[in-house]
Amino acid sequence: MKRTLKIVLLVFSLLIVLRGQIFRACVTYIPLERIQLPGNSTAFHSVSQPTPKISSTSSIEQQINQALRYTSQHLHFTTGSSSSNPIQLLQKPAANCIGYGNFFQHRLEYQLNSADLTSNYELQQWRGKLYFLGWDIHSLFKNPFWKDHDFNIILDKNSGMRIAVDATLHDYFRIKRVRLQQSK
Repeated sequence: MKRTLKIVLLVFSLLIVLRGQIFRACVTYIPLERIQLPGNSTAFHSVSQPTPKISSTSSIEQQINQALRYTSQHLHFTTGSSSSNPIQLLQKPAANCIGYGNFFQHRLEYQLNSADLTSNYELQQWRGKLYFLGWDIHSLFKNPFWKDHDFNIILDKNSGMRIAVDATLHDYFRIKRVRLQQSK
């Protein structure tokens, strides 16, 4: 009995520690449509809380992680009616994946502006599908709310590297990056 309990605890601990790698190995994000949501960046920047220790020497990874933490601290998920306007979300923080993506994008843009890094990166919000081991997850749901999912891609203009982020996923599971389908 003790041996079985130790094995179960070890497996459970490994699943927690390796959750990001396991998720990226099993789930693929396929971008279908780039989303251009309205939002006043200047207004968001003026009402958003300042970010401590922003510097131009911070890596994009550090900037993304900080924006994810800020988004997770300020929003909570809802399947009900909600705004995707980041300024409104500061006052009424219930958001779906569209709101999470837009809020995250505006926050990261604010941080990159503050660190004078905006010209190096293009911030994109995408609507797409998630596939678990090649199987469309969205086909499991009849409700139109679950027909697709919004996430963000950060494009490094110098290297062409793409970093995919799902702020909603990060809020619940603390998974910082997601895997995109490889370009054909």
